[in-house]
Amino acid sequence: MNGKGKSSLIRPSHVLFASFLVLVAAGCGGAPQLSSAPAVEAEPPIVRFLNWAEYISPAVLERFQDETGIRVEYLTFDNQEELLGRVRSDPARYDVIVADDTVISALAELGLLQEIDLARVPNLRHIDPRYLSRPADPDARYSAPYHWGTTLLGYRRDRIKVPPDSWSVLWDKKYRGRIMMLSDVQEVVGVTALCLGLPIDTTDSDQLEAIRRHIVAQVPLVSKYADTITIRDAMVSGECWLATISSGDAAVAAKREPMVGYVVPKEGAPIWIDCLCIPRDAKHRDAANAFINYLLDPDVAAENASYLNYATPNMEAMEKLSPEFKADRAIFPSRDVLAKCAFLPKLDQPRQRLYNQTWADIWDRMESSRDRGDVGGR
Repeated sequence: MNGKGKSSLIRPSHVLFASFLVLVAAGCGGAPQLSSAPAVEAEPPIVRFLNWAEYISPAVLERFQDETGIRVEYLTFDNQEELLGRVRSDPARYDVIVADDTVISALAELGLLQEIDLARVPNLRHIDPRYLSRPADPDARYSAPYHWGTTLLGYRRDRIKVPPDSWSVLWDKKYRGRIMMLSDVQEVVGVTALCLGLPIDTTDSDQLEAIRRHIVAQVPLVSKYADTITIRDAMVSGECWLATISSGDAAVAAKREPMVGYVVPKEGAPIWIDCLCIPRDAKHRDAANAFINYLLDPDVAAENASYLNYATPNMEAMEKLSPEFKADRAIFPSRDVLAKCAFLPKLDQPRQRLYNQTWADIWDRMESSRDRGDVGGR
């Protein structure tokens, strides 16, 4: 696959969002305390790894198991809401998870992460310091940066004669039925904010309402809200002409089909960083720290980044990447382009309400458009 997968559009779970917000607002009665009981390692040793689908090199997994004798049970989630819900409902079920900063903030506030054992993860020293001092985890206590990337505008060169340079092309009616969007409401809101020239982290109620209306207006033009893997394959086949797509999968699509192009639009792009974290009640803590340390080894990190086509925050790993890989400006944007990019904002109650309402509106508009037979048509 060479990328991280996300689920297709499903009806939103208001129960999950509501219960999550109640817990955050109430502070859960204070952050839960870590158990003082010693960690118990299973026999044989195992790491239960919760990650996006196909978001690691299979060779890296196999070699870790061969070299350490620690078996990896690979589990996947479909979207950030599912990740939050699964860890919150059973923080003892997983040993290592992959989460972005919006989720890390929420889990940390709920006391659902444990500190990484620096003595057991010496390879953390290879991470560029700028990725360690992030607002979600300013002291790098709970997270080890894994990969980072941007959300790009993908397009078919044989169908879009003038290379697009703005997110606004995703609202062009002449491409109706050939547009696909990532099925992540945070991404949809972020891209739409940029399209409207608004800050990606705006809290202004009028601006948030303008974003919601613009998203709903686009729905009849969209053939599918899907994961980045599905979008990648649809762009390669020619089914999709325009899309939002994760940077690594855009690069893979272009390698497989030269007619696929991708660009950071002039308005900028959402930028994200995925990190490795250990849930509070992980049962195999020694194995979890060993696994994280292995993934941060410069040779392993370089191999993984090259396989996935995602940027690595590992300084020593960067030196091991090919010049051609590092020269890809969609994977490693220039400083000028990065200056126009912004991280998706931390979840708060007003923004979560916006996400809930927007996803419900998208669903309702799709249902009504299908009933009229005017969604995804040509």
